[in-house]
Amino acid sequence: MEQFPPNAHESEQESEPLFEIKTEAELFSLLRKSYELSQGNPNLQESLLAAASQFVECKIDISSRTSIESLRINFFKTLGVSITDDNEPSIESDADDFKLYKHGTHIRVTDGDLKDETTRFSNYLNVLNTKVAHGSVGSLTKGIWFRDWRFLSTPTNGRPERNNESLPNNGPRDGWSSAGVNYLIRKNSCGNEVFDLVLATLSPENRVCTPETVQNVVSIYNQHHPDTPVDETQLESYLAENASN
Repeated sequence: MEQFPPNAHESEQESEPLFEIKTEAELFSLLRKSYELSQGNPNLQESLLAAASQFVECKIDISSRTSIESLRINFFKTLGVSITDDNEPSIESDADDFKLYKHGTHIRVTDGDLKDETTRFSNYLNVLNTKVAHGSVGSLTKGIWFRDWRFLSTPTNGRPERNNESLPNNGPRDGWSSAGVNYLIRKNSCGNEVFDLVLATLSPENRVCTPETVQNVVSIYNQHHPDTPVDETQLESYLAENASN
């Protein structure tokens, strides 16, 4: 993904995109990361892509149904999924081994989830190419914390284990990791420069969070990460800056 020189960007209008998406690989990386950060929630995924749209310009042709369908088929091939003639997703490998998030997310994908992702693919491209006002995409942080809470609060030992050592502060099989802790409180890189920028430049409307949800997630996270807990000062500082009234 090509990033414009900083000084060139500064001379342009504020709305000038920082990143150009020129290859399928760059587009697919962005889509996978939006799935990871949304933790499987399609509405949150669309909001994340809407926020990302402020910083990217897609140079890939999506002007026709044929081009979109080609992208969709190629994207799901990278995930080990074929699209059948009946427009149904079909996992190519053993279903127990398949994870949409083998690239980083770890919520187990059901047939319904997979069908939803394939049918919404064109929506995601349209959102990415529509310059939505940053403040109109809703509270992204609320959604991220809620999805953390959705999985960490269930009596299923957190999320299914995963095998991905590429993300910061996560063990290779850490079912108790928290996107909120890693990317919102600690401000670690999420592994994608566009979404790093999205999370670093959230408008007040998109930063607002629910204190109780954040505190509950952090409490569970700390129980399972006694060597690297979120300290009280970090938590209080984050809530003071972002908590809703």
